[in-house]
Amino acid sequence: MIEPPKKLSERELRQAASACAVLIVAAGFEARARRVVDLLGENRPAHVLLVRYLNGFKENDRNYGLMIEALSAGTRRRSIREVELDPLKPDDYFQLMKRVLLSWKPDVVGEIWIDISALPMQGICSTLAAVRECFPGLNVKVLYTEAAVYFPTKTEVTRRSELGPTSISQEMSANLIPKLFGGSSSEVSTCLILFAGYEKHRSFGVVDELNPSKLVLVYGRPPDQHLTWRLDWSKNLHEPLVDTRPTARETVSTLDPTESLSLLCQYYGFLFADHNIAVSPICSKMECVGCYLFWERYRDVQIAFPLPVTYLPNRFSEGCRRTFQFSLPSPSDVSTLAPAPL
Repeated sequence: MIEPPKKLSERELRQAASACAVLIVAAGFEARARRVVDLLGENRPAHVLLVRYLNGFKENDRNYGLMIEALSAGTRRRSIREVELDPLKPDDYFQLMKRVLLSWKPDVVGEIWIDISALPMQGICSTLAAVRECFPGLNVKVLYTEAAVYFPTKTEVTRRSELGPTSISQEMSANLIPKLFGGSSSEVSTCLILFAGYEKHRSFGVVDELNPSKLVLVYGRPPDQHLTWRLDWSKNLHEPLVDTRPTARETVSTLDPTESLSLLCQYYGFLFADHNIAVSPICSKMECVGCYLFWERYRDVQIAFPLPVTYLPNRFSEGCRRTFQFSLPSPSDVSTLAPAPL
């Protein structure tokens, strides 16, 4: 059985840190990028891999400086390594990540912690793949910190004509399909399973690019009652897609990756015989973890990442709330949930 994500207090996180051999964390532009490092304090593990972005946002540079300072503090010796992430080149990032991880062998004994809070979707998938390839026998824990405020707010959506843009990024620039997640294709039709979020232009862009014969719109259900309005908003944003081709609509948790994985496996069983299957995670980062596990189980699946022209750092989120930990299931556990189709 795959356990759902578990909420961790500061005390619980610090107590659990003794089992952590490697911490992977990204210096993104949101406040929550620093949350796990701040919560751990002096309890940081011996090996830390810090992901640094190459996009030039001043907010990224500020968080990078604060995180390096925090990680270097104290008397305990730590191996702190950096890997640069160009969001347009996830395959290069995957190779760099593997190089650092393999250099720590055989000293790494324990759990691998990956904080996905400040990683983009393609970064999440590439990081998980690198860790699984380098340390196939170790337990992997995914950490995720919620933001205190997500943009756009309910007020902005309600009054968007008065308050200006409600998007958290600009228009779609390209549909990125890394070689690693290219899957396999044949002459049969394609079904696109789109995890629809709140950026209409990216959703419409990936549909236009892939031009699937069938479409599955998967909407995210937030775990908190005060955010449930976002589900209805996402449905309204994507309603124009419903009549463009045969379309199914589903809803899963934005927090529990197992729901996403289970749904994807069901559709794979229905469609694999006569369809190429593509997945596009545009909603929550924990849904993206479910998409990765799906690809890990069925390597013929393609993962597509529609990229914006640029992100808008001041339009993403503010502050931090709860931090969750999800134990990544082993391939054998996933196989139990997703048996080979007949």
